[in-house]
Amino acid sequence: MLRPRHQPSSCRDRTREFRDACGGGGLGPAPLVSEFRRRAAGVGHGISEASRKISHLAQLAKSTSALMTLLRVYKIWLLQSTRM
Repeated sequence: MLRPRHQPSSCRDRTREFRDACGGGGLGPAPLVSEFRRRAAGVGHGISEASRKISHLAQLAKSTSALMTLLRVYKIWLLQSTRM
């Protein structure tokens, strides 16, 4: 079976026009890209901060749970020692 030959594309490279429209002009990052990076960094920071707070709350819950268990055991011990 013969493969069809590659036909030249009828599409034009419009990268330069796109960069000019974005204001990049080929010198440094385009303003849209830097705006995207700034917002993405803000989202990443927010996620990191939320994760840190959740971790801290989980630690507090564990320590509170351990304290409550200790208080229950102490209460049971006090009840038993007063019955004797």
